[in-house]
Amino acid sequence: MELPAKKRRELAWSQIKGFSFLLVVIVFQHWTGVHKYSLRGKVKWDGAEFNPIAIISSHWWKPKVLRFWQPFKDFKHGRQEPVRKVEAQLFDTLKVAG
Repeated sequence: MELPAKKRRELAWSQIKGFSFLLVVIVFQHWTGVHKYSLRGKVKWDGAEFNPIAIISSHWWKPKVLRFWQPFKDFKHGRQEPVRKVEAQLFDTLKVAG
């Protein structure tokens, strides 16, 4: 399912150095628990199970946060059910939010 560019924002983790204080970054940090800090002059990010993640916002006060890290890890070990479940939640949520 492809959302119009106007309705979606993507953060590519490989381009993290370019992240600034955009609203989308602030929302990401708030709802994932990820935080940014400096260590010996280098910027680091810390958090758990945030990559990959989907944050679907249909209302500002409580977006739906779907974490894919553990289901992908399970899928790698031959267990397909967790990733299928979170995929179904994603597509169901996108239908409702769209």
